[in-house]
Amino acid sequence: MTSTHGGAATATPLQHSRLRPPLFEFEPIVPPAAEGLMRGTALPRLLLLHAPPGFGKTVLMATLYRRHRERGLPCAWVTLDDRDHGLDALVGSILAALAPPVAGGQAGQRAPACAGTDRLTELQRRLARLQAPLALFVDNLHYCTDEGLGALLNAMVFDSGQPLRLVLSTVHELPMDLGRARLELGAIQLGPTQLVFDRQCSAHLFRQQGFEALDDAEMARIQQQTEGWPAALRLLTVLAQQHGSVAGALRQFPAQSADVAQVLTQRVLKGFEPALVRFLHEIAVLREFSLPLAQQVTGDARAARWLQLLRARNVLIFTLDGQGEWLRLHTLLRHHLLADAQALLPPGRRQQILLAAAQWHAGHGHMTQAIDLAIEAEAFAAARAWLDRAATQVVADRGLLGQFMRWVDVLNAAGCPPSQDTLAWYIWSLCFTRQPERALQVIDTLTANDTPHADATHQGLRLQRAVALAHCDATRPCQENAEAWLAHDDGRDAHGRCIAHACLAVCELAVDAPLAARRHLMLAEGAIAHTASFYGRAWVEAVAGCILLALGSPAEAERRLAGAKGDLTAALGRDSDPIRTIDFIRARALMDLGRTEEAHASALAGLDQAGRHGVTDCVIPGLSVCATAWQPDDADFARRLEAVALSYPPRLQRLLHAFLLRRLLRLQLHDEAREMARTGGLLAMAEPPRPEMAPSWNCGQLRLVRVELMAINGHAAQALDQAAAQIKQARGAGRIRELVDWHLLAAGIHLQGGEQARALRQFALAIGQAAPRQMLGPFDEHRHTVQAILQHARAKDFGFTQPQELDFLAQLRAPVPPAAAGPCEPTPTAAAEHMTARERQVLELLGLGLDNQQIADQAGISVPTVKWHLYNCYAKLGVKTRIAAVTRARHIGAIA
Repeated sequence: MTSTHGGAATATPLQHSRLRPPLFEFEPIVPPAAEGLMRGTALPRLLLLHAPPGFGKTVLMATLYRRHRERGLPCAWVTLDDRDHGLDALVGSILAALAPPVAGGQAGQRAPACAGTDRLTELQRRLARLQAPLALFVDNLHYCTDEGLGALLNAMVFDSGQPLRLVLSTVHELPMDLGRARLELGAIQLGPTQLVFDRQCSAHLFRQQGFEALDDAEMARIQQQTEGWPAALRLLTVLAQQHGSVAGALRQFPAQSADVAQVLTQRVLKGFEPALVRFLHEIAVLREFSLPLAQQVTGDARAARWLQLLRARNVLIFTLDGQGEWLRLHTLLRHHLLADAQALLPPGRRQQILLAAAQWHAGHGHMTQAIDLAIEAEAFAAARAWLDRAATQVVADRGLLGQFMRWVDVLNAAGCPPSQDTLAWYIWSLCFTRQPERALQVIDTLTANDTPHADATHQGLRLQRAVALAHCDATRPCQENAEAWLAHDDGRDAHGRCIAHACLAVCELAVDAPLAARRHLMLAEGAIAHTASFYGRAWVEAVAGCILLALGSPAEAERRLAGAKGDLTAALGRDSDPIRTIDFIRARALMDLGRTEEAHASALAGLDQAGRHGVTDCVIPGLSVCATAWQPDDADFARRLEAVALSYPPRLQRLLHAFLLRRLLRLQLHDEAREMARTGGLLAMAEPPRPEMAPSWNCGQLRLVRVELMAINGHAAQALDQAAAQIKQARGAGRIRELVDWHLLAAGIHLQGGEQARALRQFALAIGQAAPRQMLGPFDEHRHTVQAILQHARAKDFGFTQPQELDFLAQLRAPVPPAAAGPCEPTPTAAAEHMTARERQVLELLGLGLDNQQIADQAGISVPTVKWHLYNCYAKLGVKTRIAAVTRARHIGAIA
């Protein structure tokens, strides 16, 4: 559900500069407290630099970064600024920093196209797969004020394992468990008292600037006046150069200053000629600048001269890129200049500078910078025009959903809403970040606005409303809006037709009507073929897989989804959300084909990302597979399944309840199933949901569970009557997968009642439906019924004449499924590929003979987390015991 509208936008060196430390025109000086870090061969698990601006945090971090890079330690760098308030911006920047280099040697040129919890899960996945030590440096972390920051930091510090080293700088206290980090991990915190320069460092700094012979009295006064504050000392060297001596500079410096940096800054600026001071006031408006940009916004022909002078005198100016083209002022100096500029710059000059900078960036294709600056300048019309050009690139290509939504919110609040195409991306972004109700509120507001083009606007909003309603599981209103849009379609919007028919297909699927869903799917396929939307095609393929599964065609679903994944991975990326969605649905196809272990490995690998698969029906298949891997005593796993269900409308929570109930029934845990049913209210549901509720509930799984509960509670006759009625309905609606389940359920009930012949007939009917489709999965789930029937029945008792039916029966009789049905355990390559770094670590510790508590202590994680990792290992390796897991892992090369 995406738009194909977009505009050209190129990456700027400025974007990449945030992913590398700044360069300095001076030799960095390391305070005594940090010298050990420079000499050491490894960084601590956590190094925190916590001090106000001006204490050299960035300089020290950059020096550490380069020293450890020289020693061969992989390092990644992220710089935040005052635009990066949200967790999405932080996580997106880290992912970009961790991205492998692409053509031209630039790292992180394209961040994964995901957002919010998607990016968070992607980050967790990448960190869990670290095989070698990595030092991650995050400068200015205090700019992130998201309430989720504490949870993220604690997870990165305590759950990411030994390979990750964190080096963080902040002005404010961070919301993390620093005390625990000190005790358990040997974390180091450097504050103001550790970051100040001693007399030796200060003397070294002055010698760098040509002041060789400072006596003890002068050095004592320097230390007294600056208190060793690095920024103050650097400003004092500039002041000393202006006066020709340190003594002259000290005479200009009040002995009882309450704000050393402010006084020194004022004195330094006082020594510059007025034109240079004005130049500084104007470029301070910009967070970063280059010489061409500075010339553009100031109109000063002497810009090159001024920048050369500032860099020569080391006036707290940093280089951001390897070419020395992009610069920024030190935070202290910039804040002082901005405060002065409010009184010194002419009215409106700040807005002129921002707009000129925005226009310069737009002219060079740097659209995100252009939009940011235009909004800051309150040039909303320009921001809207650029946003309309860049929406596709910002959202689809770079995944900056949070930033994009903030821009749209500002423009809407300013009475300057963007185009319908951009609003389509906005509504899609809200749905994608699990905010469909907010999307509907936005649509209602826009619909209420009377505009000269109200009819066209409302037509476009009908389609966006259908998309949001599909995410809300509001089936009937979704259908009404999609059909209303199609009724007014002029035939020119192929992408819109695809979305409308895909919404209608999902609605039909939600009410157990896969045949009707398939008709709409065919129309959606025809429409998407006339567009170049890879996302649109991926979504159509995902819905197609769900429909084919409901129609009982797992082999066709598997072929189609595997083919779509192969075609789309190059365009969207292996780890993109559409590809993950396809994989999660494909797990159900593998399960229905009898490839149980392969299905479990695929579904479990995607479970943590399953909370972001869009509409409910795209997550049902994979979640149902995960439920078949649940062990009743595994509360942690149950909570993970529930967390996914809670990300969607209530229907999925109800269905998950049914999946877990079926799992208990398959394990013959009838008392536990009764209790779960009682607490969940299923036993009290005398009938399926009322007619007015039907469009909102997929009832097939609920009906199956309810009838099986009736049978185990002694109401076999009523259960069989219900099963007979449902068999007729499922056959008429084309729900073949469900039909096979009903036949097997009826066979089991007859078997419990001693009606062998009737059980045999229902079993034969199930095979008659399943054999042409190679649908082995339902028989594996009903293995107790299958084994009981096959134990006494002969092949001729079933009356089969078709070779495919006889072959299928032979497969059911075989103790191990033949190769044609798929591997019964993951191949070494597949299993090793799905194994995370943390799972390998746990298996290695397990191989040393450690128990769960000892593994938890060694890995720095909790015992429940150890159990969960072991459970995942069992599923991926196709084993059930600890010894077998270690043996299998060594056999396939997952561990040594």
